[in-house]
Amino acid sequence: MSDKGLQWLKQELPVWQQEGLIEPQQAVALSARYRLDELADDGGGFWRHLVSAAGAILIGLGVILLFAYNWEAMSRALKLTVIFGAMLLIHGSAVLVMERNRLLAEGLFAIGSMLMGAGIFLVGQIYHLNSHYPDALLLWSLGVLALAWALQSRIQAWMALILVLVWHLSEVLDFRLPNAWVFLPLGLLLPLVWRLGSPMLARFYSTVLLVALAGSIATSGEELLLPVLLSAALLLVSLPEWTKALDRPSDNRLAEALAAPGLAVLVLLLMVSSIENFTLEWMRKSMQGLLSTPAFWISMILSQASVLLLLLRRHRPGGALWLAEGIWLLVVAPQWVASLAGSERTIVLWGGQALLINLLTLGLSLWMMISGAREVKRRRLVWGALLFAVLVVMRYLDLFDSLVARGLVFLAVGIGLFALSHWYRRNRREASS
Repeated sequence: MSDKGLQWLKQELPVWQQEGLIEPQQAVALSARYRLDELADDGGGFWRHLVSAAGAILIGLGVILLFAYNWEAMSRALKLTVIFGAMLLIHGSAVLVMERNRLLAEGLFAIGSMLMGAGIFLVGQIYHLNSHYPDALLLWSLGVLALAWALQSRIQAWMALILVLVWHLSEVLDFRLPNAWVFLPLGLLLPLVWRLGSPMLARFYSTVLLVALAGSIATSGEELLLPVLLSAALLLVSLPEWTKALDRPSDNRLAEALAAPGLAVLVLLLMVSSIENFTLEWMRKSMQGLLSTPAFWISMILSQASVLLLLLRRHRPGGALWLAEGIWLLVVAPQWVASLAGSERTIVLWGGQALLINLLTLGLSLWMMISGAREVKRRRLVWGALLFAVLVVMRYLDLFDSLVARGLVFLAVGIGLFALSHWYRRNRREASS
């Protein structure tokens, strides 16, 4: 069910209960099943928390700048007193108002988290600690992560994710280190993200996870980037299928949010793989040492084992999982064959491979548009139409030289989109009536 549908259900439950259509126990069960109590935090409540967090961060930055302005004139003891005194004052005030005003307390804790980071860097400056500066970011992120777990706070979870991402990017970009340790705080954050149940936070978590994975792989071996990212995306996309297979519909909304960035990565890889010359050159560079790399085999085993277990449970996978499997078989499996067969057969293989990938992309866009119109899912319909438009433009530049052929293609596409739009509007009116 979409967010709008859940919001509608949340508003209607009290009315149904007052009119005697459902019993109070049934209303409670429905609210728990669809986590309706948490919807406000992803609607208006989320934006209130966002404004509060933004204000807290600005206040924290203002306090830090005031410290910095008078920093040189202060003694070492006074500096330490100001740093720790400010942290204790802010956190103590947050604890005092927690029961009466949760939103204010969240803002104060966010200020305290900002002061924690300032304190870490300022203490290093006081004692002239010339260490690896990303370590301070790591320490800061772990402190915010601990606070997020203690408070069960979404604002602190957001801050922890942002800090982990900044720490990882500083290691990767400034020092060219793979930084595999980034997956430790991300692993600690995953149960918290799931427990908090915020789809927006879940989508951001998956995005950070994929960025961290791409950064680590790119610094250690670029030839692994495609298969490992593909495996990670496949695992993310399989999450909603697992909630269905385990008969846990209440978790499906969060699982779909976690899977969304993985699906975006799959579509991006699919579009890149449809460019024959570009991908062929990239494929040639990625042959060396691919099959002997443990990371490649681990990612392959995990992703394929997930799909196999779903099939063994006699569960019928959805379209997204079939898409992931299709990309895997069309993009990664030929790498094994090409590595064993040699470069001459690689070129012959890739000609048919590009055709199949383009057909898969076309099938995906058509499925998204048709199912979006049939099930009245506007977002799916729009994204399917955009994907279809991008594919048409790419192939328009490659395949059609005649003005007559180009005109016929655009005419057919325009008629199809017009008919699809009319079908969507008709289904929407029928669903509303």
